[in-house]
Amino acid sequence: MAHKNLLITTADLSLSEVENFVLNGSKIKIDKQVKDKINKSHDIIAQIIQHNQPVYGVNTGFGKFSDVRISKDKLAELQKRLVYSHAAGTGEPIAREIVRLILLLKIKSLSLGHSGCRFEVVKQLIDMLNLEILPFIPQKGSVGASGDLAPLSHLALVM
Repeated sequence: MAHKNLLITTADLSLSEVENFVLNGSKIKIDKQVKDKINKSHDIIAQIIQHNQPVYGVNTGFGKFSDVRISKDKLAELQKRLVYSHAAGTGEPIAREIVRLILLLKIKSLSLGHSGCRFEVVKQLIDMLNLEILPFIPQKGSVGASGDLAPLSHLALVM
């Protein structure tokens, strides 16, 4: 049986769309309007970096190092080290269906156009999901108050 594609648009996901995705293994596609929103958001970050404006976590350190500026040539290393340092989970893997749901929700969240990420990041997440390239995300462990830094770091390691 062919599975219905789930189109990521500017509208909220409905519970029935999420249920169909989880139960039937729908493939993800993205609306052009969403791609445009993501690109506009990234353009803002690119301008900030170009003009050397300080933005927490983009070109500054984190936590108590938030006042430490990171040079342009070290920004990629900063992001990579952040992922490595927070991939601190342990235990059995989260169930496949939940990992798929995590990927879907991360795609939807980044598709809102508020994160400043490149469209290629969202496209890679979609490709991973559509090809069933699912990261090992441990059930236990996180860092910080948000509770999702460790699991999302494990997701990012695959990327």
